[in-house]
Amino acid sequence: MWDDPRQLNAASLTLATIAMAFVLWAALGCLVRQPYFAFRDVVVATKLARANGAHLESVVREGLSGTFFTLDLERARHALGEVPWVRGVALRRQWPQRLEIEIEEHAPLARWNDGGLVGTRGEVFVADWNGELPQFREKPGKPAA
Repeated sequence: MWDDPRQLNAASLTLATIAMAFVLWAALGCLVRQPYFAFRDVVVATKLARANGAHLESVVREGLSGTFFTLDLERARHALGEVPWVRGVALRRQWPQRLEIEIEEHAPLARWNDGGLVGTRGEVFVADWNGELPQFREKPGKPAA
């Protein structure tokens, strides 16, 4: 191989191509993390009836990290889903610096045991509610479904 110019040229071309690919990959990785691609506008597109806007804002400030390209949408969806009254979250990136959040809220139907609420879709969730609601209790001796 060392005395064959064709093989040496092919090996050097292969190594140069691999090195160039790594350099481009590293440059692209640095580029997508630049502050230019950070979200400047985070907009809640739905009107909130029960969820606390200040709590949502704090979750957005603390829990959503990344740029337009690097934001982990599933982790962000999960973090916003932990806010009381939030039933579902839809996130939409809008080029270049905007994140739109749509919130679906629980609608209370009844109280569940001592601390929870039951929504109109049969889901048990925990949130503060001062209004009057019927009381549901788990029957003693039977496991919950």
